[in-house]
Amino acid sequence: MSTHDYDFIKSASKLLGYEQEERRKEWYEELEEEVCAICPALTYQQRLIGCIIMMIIGFILSMGSLSRLVQLLAGNPAPFAIMYTLGNIVSISSTCFLFGPWAQAKKMFAMTRIVTTSVYFFCMAICLFLAFYPGPIPVRVLWLVIAVLCQFMALSKCLFLVLFLI
Repeated sequence: MSTHDYDFIKSASKLLGYEQEERRKEWYEELEEEVCAICPALTYQQRLIGCIIMMIIGFILSMGSLSRLVQLLAGNPAPFAIMYTLGNIVSISSTCFLFGPWAQAKKMFAMTRIVTTSVYFFCMAICLFLAFYPGPIPVRVLWLVIAVLCQFMALSKCLFLVLFLI
């Protein structure tokens, strides 16, 4: 369709009263534009470097939490849970460099991935709950270890799905 044809259709629509109003942007579209305006366009190489650096930082934080295992076994799970969960958040956020935050969120919550994403976020919440709940929880450390293992498996699957099944 040429520009002339498009102009004719637009003029005819105006004349007949069928002119459509411009659609108001949704909150997430406005947020995406603001984020894109703050962050300049990155080359693919810059995106890849940012992703790798964030992934390494997340890995270091998660593995650094292992140095807090003694505190965990002594009954103070908060330092371990905070470091481990923060490392996982940084790791999953690393793919924002490749795809952008909104595109990544859409991929994570797609119908084929929503179960894995939900398990991942649920395990993070349970891990932090178990670490900070002041009351006595029978076998707290065992439940925390189970939550951490489930969180690790869900993170691994999330990263695999987001990175390799584009």
